[in-house]
Amino acid sequence: MKTSIIIPTVNRSASLEETFASLRSLDVNHDSIEIMIVDNGSSDDTRAVSLSIIESNPHLSIKYFFEPIRGLLSGRFCLLGTLYAL
Repeated sequence: MKTSIIIPTVNRSASLEETFASLRSLDVNHDSIEIMIVDNGSSDDTRAVSLSIIESNPHLSIKYFFEPIRGLLSGRFCLLGTLYAL
Protein backbone atom coordinates (compact mmCIF):
# COMPACT_ATOMS: atom_id res chain seq x y z
CA MET A 1 0.00 0.00 0.00
CA LYS A 2 1.26 3.48 -0.86
CA THR A 3 1.08 6.56 1.29
CA SER A 4 -0.07 9.67 -0.58
CA ILE A 5 1.50 13.04 0.14
CA ILE A 6 -0.68 15.82 -1.27
CA ILE A 7 0.84 19.26 -1.70
CA PRO A 8 -1.74 21.97 -2.43
CA THR A 9 -0.16 25.16 -3.74
CA VAL A 10 -0.94 28.58 -5.18
CA ASN A 11 1.94 30.83 -6.23
CA ARG A 12 4.46 29.20 -3.90
CA SER A 13 7.10 27.88 -6.26
CA ALA A 14 9.94 28.75 -3.87
CA SER A 15 8.25 26.74 -1.11
CA LEU A 16 8.02 23.70 -3.40
CA GLU A 17 11.79 23.45 -3.57
CA GLU A 18 11.99 23.50 0.24
CA THR A 19 9.17 20.98 0.55
CA PHE A 20 10.89 18.51 -1.77
CA ALA A 21 14.20 18.94 0.01
CA SER A 22 12.39 17.87 3.19
CA LEU A 23 10.68 14.95 1.45
CA ARG A 24 13.95 13.68 -0.02
CA SER A 25 15.47 13.63 3.46
CA LEU A 26 12.76 11.35 4.87
CA ASP A 27 13.96 7.92 5.89
CA VAL A 28 11.26 5.99 4.02
CA ASN A 29 11.09 3.53 1.17
CA HIS A 30 10.41 5.84 -1.77
CA ASP A 31 8.51 3.04 -3.50
CA SER A 32 5.90 3.23 -0.75
CA ILE A 33 4.93 6.88 -1.32
CA GLU A 34 3.29 8.90 -4.06
CA ILE A 35 3.41 12.68 -4.18
CA MET A 36 0.68 14.79 -5.74
CA ILE A 37 1.09 18.49 -6.39
CA VAL A 38 -2.25 20.28 -6.80
CA ASP A 39 -1.70 23.72 -8.35
CA ASN A 40 -4.79 25.80 -7.73
CA GLY A 41 -4.42 28.49 -10.39
CA SER A 42 -0.88 29.73 -9.81
CA SER A 43 0.29 32.62 -11.98
CA ASP A 44 3.97 32.28 -11.02
CA ASP A 45 6.38 29.55 -12.16
CA THR A 46 4.85 26.82 -9.97
CA ARG A 47 4.17 24.61 -12.99
CA ALA A 48 7.73 24.90 -14.30
CA VAL A 49 9.22 24.23 -10.86
CA SER A 50 6.90 21.23 -10.38
CA LEU A 51 7.84 19.73 -13.74
CA SER A 52 11.52 20.32 -13.00
CA ILE A 53 11.17 18.51 -9.67
CA ILE A 54 9.42 15.60 -11.42
CA GLU A 55 12.18 15.35 -14.05
CA SER A 56 14.99 15.51 -11.51
CA ASN A 57 13.42 12.83 -9.26
CA PRO A 58 12.55 9.94 -11.61
CA HIS A 59 12.80 7.47 -8.72
CA LEU A 60 9.79 9.11 -7.03
CA SER A 61 6.15 8.78 -8.02
CA ILE A 62 5.18 12.44 -8.46
CA LYS A 63 2.11 13.75 -10.27
CA TYR A 64 1.19 17.34 -11.09
CA PHE A 65 -2.43 18.54 -11.33
CA PHE A 66 -3.58 22.01 -12.40
CA GLU A 67 -6.96 23.46 -11.46
CA PRO A 68 -7.50 26.88 -13.07
CA ILE A 69 -10.47 27.80 -10.88
CA ARG A 70 -9.10 29.21 -7.66
CA GLY A 71 -10.47 28.17 -4.33
CA LEU A 72 -10.01 25.50 -1.72
CA LEU A 73 -12.89 23.34 -2.90
CA SER A 74 -11.90 23.59 -6.56
CA GLY A 75 -8.43 22.27 -5.77
CA ARG A 76 -9.77 19.43 -3.68
CA PHE A 77 -12.35 18.37 -6.25
CA CYS A 78 -9.77 18.53 -9.06
CA LEU A 79 -7.70 15.90 -7.29
CA LEU A 80 -10.64 13.78 -6.19
CA GLY A 81 -12.16 13.78 -9.65
CA THR A 82 -8.87 12.73 -11.19
CA LEU A 83 -8.30 9.97 -8.66
CA TYR A 84 -11.77 8.52 -9.07
CA ALA A 85 -11.39 8.59 -12.85
CA LEU A 86 -8.31 6.34 -12.63
